[in-house]
Amino acid sequence: MFNCVYDVRKVLLAKNAMAKYSALDLKKKDLVLLETHITCYRQKDENGRWTIHHAQFELQAVSILANAPEIKTTVNEDSDVDIEDLCI
Repeated sequence: MFNCVYDVRKVLLAKNAMAKYSALDLKKKDLVLLETHITCYRQKDENGRWTIHHAQFELQAVSILANAPEIKTTVNEDSDVDIEDLCI
């Protein structure tokens, strides 16, 4: 699990100058900025041709831009929690 989140809700600075934010405090619908590193490469197949494609996604940093708005919840007999205005 990625455990280093930067707090950029007020201003985006160099990483060493920004406040840290606990990854455990992130909630659904928080607006975040993801810094990633994507590596694409090919591999030879059994015939020696470069036909097999691979991609690797590496998370570098997470920055929280804004907290999610409060979500109204109600308890339903059929399920544990219902979220009002949820469209699936």
